[in-house]
Amino acid sequence: MTEETKKVETPEEKKPNFFEQTIVFIIPARDSVPVEFFAAYEGLLKPANNRLMIRYTEPSDRNLNELVTQVLSGKTVPTYIAILNTKVLPVRGTLARLWSDNVDCVAALSFDGSHPFFPAIYTNLANDKVGVALEYERDKLIKVDQIALDFVLLKTEALKKIAPPYFEFGIDKNGARTISMEKTLCDKFKAAGVDIYVDPKATVARLHKSFITEEWWLRSKDEYMEKRMIELKKSPEEAAKRPSGTTEIKTEESK
Repeated sequence: MTEETKKVETPEEKKPNFFEQTIVFIIPARDSVPVEFFAAYEGLLKPANNRLMIRYTEPSDRNLNELVTQVLSGKTVPTYIAILNTKVLPVRGTLARLWSDNVDCVAALSFDGSHPFFPAIYTNLANDKVGVALEYERDKLIKVDQIALDFVLLKTEALKKIAPPYFEFGIDKNGARTISMEKTLCDKFKAAGVDIYVDPKATVARLHKSFITEEWWLRSKDEYMEKRMIELKKSPEEAAKRPSGTTEIKTEESK
């Protein structure tokens, strides 16, 4: 009889198993969200045997840094750290979608809470200003310079490549916030060679008087674009400074 040979699976062939992942969710919130309410989020439904741990912290850059540092220095370091803003609601399957991307840093697509509801797809402009992409493809990951800290999945191996603080508000001489605290994380990631992405197929609805979704942006987009084109025609010098398909946004503080 011929002895049956078994194929040995190489590390390159072995794909991550969603059931083997440990994800620690960090939720910046002044009050703990009841576990029952958290588990009811359809976007966070998890398969059986998948470990999902929840940690809460005060919504400040200092407290967020302290908790991330604690998680990374524990005896058992999780595979991922996810950060969820309690002002957004992930749509069904968002967690599984972000996990399947298998990248170091990926954010679900969220939208600004005020008109015209810009998509949180940020690119760096000159003079430390931030622009937002007005056009994007929905069927692939989008590489960005900065993310919104609404629903983000981070590999702990990527976080180990940078030093704390991971999140830090910029403060001007008058004590006012000048940048969002996630910009610090993104700048350090880029310096360490870590790519940053937004997944348009993984979306969240912002809780702001109503559920702000992509539909809101698409409804107001044409009106905004028409107005913006008129403004840029009046100022060709400003138009020349803008990458195609972007507009400048304010960054006083995190949304």
